Amino acid sequence: AVSAVEVLADRRCIAMRQAQPGAARIQMSALDLVACDKMCKFITRCCRGCAGGYPSLAWKFIQEKGVVSSECMPYNLTKSLLCPVPKCFGTREQQKAYKVKKYAKIYGGAPSIRREIFQSGPVQATFSVYEDFMNYHSGIYKHVTGKLLGLHAVKVVGFGYDRNSSTAYWSVANSWGETWGNQGFFKIAVGQCEFELNMYTATPCTSNSTYFC
Repeated sequence: AVSAVEVLADRRCIAMRQAQPGAARIQMSALDLVACDKMCKFITRCCRGCAGGYPSLAWKFIQEKGVVSSECMPYNLTKSLLCPVPKCFGTREQQKAYKVKKYAKIYGGAPSIRREIFQSGPVQATFSVYEDFMNYHSGIYKHVTGKLLGLHAVKVVGFGYDRNSSTAYWSVANSWGETWGNQGFFKIAVGQCEFELNMYTATPCTSNSTYFC
């Protein structure tokens, strides 16, 4: 949920600034998505709030229902499984739900992913997390040891190539706070942990209307 709304916020900001330089970045509400996404209520191991879900259905929810800003609905774990969560009482603009026109899985491997990031901004990735990843602090992560812990969705913000180790990598924002990793970020080598196999991109709505994209 956090990675999806973060990607939405960044990509909407980038699109808005192409037409309106200086447009503010609006932080989206992860709680709105965590608590209210019921797109998969009949699917096993889905719709589990903070325990996880399917990225494609998270994007489907954003496309069809939209999410409000975090100013309207701040993150609060005590409310994360309660829906409907009381929306904010404010102006029409403050209660606005932000949506995407479309979303899609990225095919074509690393070249297509790099092109998408370069042209339109961050994308969402879901990858396999192993025990040694939990101890990451710096450098370019490669899985070496430890058992599989599960899947995790993150925001991919960039890419690069380290000449010293001859390693292509992704620059990624995690959602575990600034005390983890490199101030909340990490680098992972291309081809590691099925990182490129489940990437999503989305085209944000930039209209000021609450009802029309």
